[in-house]
Amino acid sequence: MEFKYILILIVIVYIPVFITGQYTIRGVSESYAELGDNYRLQCDVTDSPSVVDFRRNNIVVCSMINCESSSIDNRYKCGCINNNNKQLYLNISNINKQDDTTWSCRSNNGGQGSTNVSVYYGPENIRFNPNSDNIDVIEGKSQSVNCLADCKPDCNITWSKDSSTTILNNPLSLSTRDQTGSYNCTVRHTVLNKQLTKQLNVQI
Repeated sequence: MEFKYILILIVIVYIPVFITGQYTIRGVSESYAELGDNYRLQCDVTDSPSVVDFRRNNIVVCSMINCESSSIDNRYKCGCINNNNKQLYLNISNINKQDDTTWSCRSNNGGQGSTNVSVYYGPENIRFNPNSDNIDVIEGKSQSVNCLADCKPDCNITWSKDSSTTILNNPLSLSTRDQTGSYNCTVRHTVLNKQLTKQLNVQI
């Protein structure tokens, strides 16, 4: 009797599966930054990455390998809070208008989180349109003067005449002789609690 043996070879392949943690990035302690100030972003992670980058508009500005950091600009400093690689920070010094954009933290494991940073500023560059501090108006012909300033978010702009406490809207509308006098345009940043005033002299 003839016996036949069949050899069955079973190959088991182990494919490693990487579980990506959750990454949450936020501003500390305000959701906005004030132009020229220092600002901190904190990235909290649930895994333990060895390499993490902080990015501005997807461009790396500071990297960490096991909490040891390197940056492309002295304005950016990153690291681990209390040597804990689950709590990471990026310090931005002298924050500018280009920093008003999307920021992210990203690891070599593929985990990432992102947030938008708003840089508030103003009031700056207060000016009039027409561009003059002295204006002559022909009586009976309406003339508007718009007060402008650079702000983020938009500032509150009002006018007042001479020593009057009456608030006038912007733009200022002029047409009659009794409107001759000095006007103050006041620009208020209601979030930063700052204001500027500029005077306009009107002759009708």
